[in-house]
Amino acid sequence: MKNKPCYILLFDGKCAMCNYWVRFVSSKRTKGSFKFIAQDSKEGKIVLKKYALESICKKTLIVIKVFNENQEGLPPKKPVIFIKSSAVILILWNLSFYYKLLAIVLYILPKYLRDKGYEWVANNRHSFYKN
Repeated sequence: MKNKPCYILLFDGKCAMCNYWVRFVSSKRTKGSFKFIAQDSKEGKIVLKKYALESICKKTLIVIKVFNENQEGLPPKKPVIFIKSSAVILILWNLSFYYKLLAIVLYILPKYLRDKGYEWVANNRHSFYKN
């Protein structure tokens, strides 16, 4: 049996744009492999500390890809951390076909350009969505 991953999506719970993104992804998912946790919640703080992510959490979406134990009794794979544009691409890849195409287009762009675009949106996100 495959060692199937699940995804922990850590987001800024006080950000309207981030909350919209969470609702959007929730509405598109049918398998329920994403767990959404606000970074400033009690559970979020525990997860951030467990994976030593406290220093990077303020202006980025974080996705942690964790693997469950498989049936052969082998130890699970180590978790993989995705931030900024890489987190967005991973999320899009796990949605329907058209979002996968968008993920491919974004992936083709150089990472530093994707991350610059992500950082611009992150720095201006509060002006896009007024609470």
